[in-house]
Amino acid sequence: MQKKGGEVCEAIKRLIKRVMRKKNEYENFGGLLKIPLKDGYALVPDDWTILDDYFDPAEHMYAGVVEISSKSLNREKTFTPKHFVFFSDYRYGADYPDGFDDLVYAACCKKDRYFRKVKKLVVKPLKAYRDGILETVNEKEYLSSPRIGTFHLPQFGDPMYWSYPGYTPPYGAMIVQD
Repeated sequence: MQKKGGEVCEAIKRLIKRVMRKKNEYENFGGLLKIPLKDGYALVPDDWTILDDYFDPAEHMYAGVVEISSKSLNREKTFTPKHFVFFSDYRYGADYPDGFDDLVYAACCKKDRYFRKVKKLVVKPLKAYRDGILETVNEKEYLSSPRIGTFHLPQFGDPMYWSYPGYTPPYGAMIVQD
């Protein structure tokens, strides 16, 4: 039995080294990682989880983030906010095809146990007509469940964002094209 436990410890040490080496492969600029993309780079906070095991950044032009919100919709429950960076060829979140979120969430589940736990707690709203009015049948459960969202990172200089005076991207995260 001793040998098996030792083998598990060694496997864990190798995994930690691989993860740390992976993060250390990216340049760090004052808390932001510079991750090379196909035609530029992404800047993301260094405490965000990078899903580069599932999406190779060098093969994609854009990046996005999955975020676990810190509060439920009714603000009664709190969750540990976490961010997961994925890579794609979709400039805007509106361009993500059907099922894309599920693919990204599956990568998050493989990478992070906490995400897996929180995702199981998400309640989707069930709608039904009552006296001709569309209502959320499970409103209480839905409002107290965690919120997970998928968002694109803005591209530096994109007029959709930078046309607003003083705009700064959330957390400093953005795409810079060469």
